[in-house]
Amino acid sequence: MENATKNTLIHGSENLSYLKSWKANSDRILFGTLGRMNDEKSWGKDESYSTERHADTDEPPSAKLDYLNTLAYASLSVSILGLIGTLYIILCANPWVCSERPVLRRITDNDFVLVNLAVALVLFHASYLAGLHSMSNDNSCLVAGLLVHFFWLASFIWEAAEGYLLFNAFLKFGKSFTRFKLKSFLACWGISVLIVSTSLLINAKAYIGDPPRCWLGPKYVAQFYGLFLAPRCLVLTGNLIVCLCVLKEIFQSTKTSELELRSTKKKEGLQLQVRWCLALTVSLGIPWMLISLCEIFGKDNHGQEGLIILIILCCGSHGLAMFLVQFCSRKRPRKAACQDRTAKTSVPPR
Repeated sequence: MENATKNTLIHGSENLSYLKSWKANSDRILFGTLGRMNDEKSWGKDESYSTERHADTDEPPSAKLDYLNTLAYASLSVSILGLIGTLYIILCANPWVCSERPVLRRITDNDFVLVNLAVALVLFHASYLAGLHSMSNDNSCLVAGLLVHFFWLASFIWEAAEGYLLFNAFLKFGKSFTRFKLKSFLACWGISVLIVSTSLLINAKAYIGDPPRCWLGPKYVAQFYGLFLAPRCLVLTGNLIVCLCVLKEIFQSTKTSELELRSTKKKEGLQLQVRWCLALTVSLGIPWMLISLCEIFGKDNHGQEGLIILIILCCGSHGLAMFLVQFCSRKRPRKAACQDRTAKTSVPPR
């Protein structure tokens, strides 16, 4: 038992980075909720609601929709830039610490998952923003809706792969997954293709909103709940269980091995990683709380509009948060590696 505890602590500061970006991408879910609200309630599908809103304010519903769309564009653009910066940090070795030009480096299994996760999110954001337009061509709207659904699913399934790595690193000592990169690539993207293809065969028109909104609406029960929400809930539940188990293991190990860690730098690094994890978990939980409030107070359209704005702002910050976490967690190791390389290559004076 003591050996297992020590192994956990030795690898803790390295592997706890899996936790940092677990939910840094939940914006893809929250904007799906925004789309559902736009589709069903808020912007002119219900004529009585549209008339009532127009009587209360001089601004027509279409202007309100344009205003929220503009806010979504700005917020998601920030998230996309953060994700691109995250990809640059992961793929390039020492991009700002050393004076040499950045070069592509060999990435670990965890970095491989993060790269695919960030790529899926960038493409999801781009597809979602394209679907915000009321497209007159049904085929274009269908393609946009399919891409939103596909990349949304892919990003979530890549989070499940990240949860597996975290579980294997902390709770399954000594076991490894052979050819993990190839198998995870085929599984994560392949499962997404399978689910979207099934949804397309059931009813392709489900991706064309009324009025034209290019996403899967909740009125298509089998597709929306079975092929859209069910995978999300499954992955969230599994990752939450893994997260709680890992945090329990870390805190227990830290408590029982406090004397061994007191004279090393591993305890400081482990505590820093845990703080990053908890800070991101709290910040990323705020949009979920806001969505719950939207559902509870759905009849109060004025209050719901304010909550939607907060959701957009919180979601747009996730890509930036992912970038900041990667930047801060990798800056010290890269600087130390650069200094070591400089010391090895320097010629001592005679």
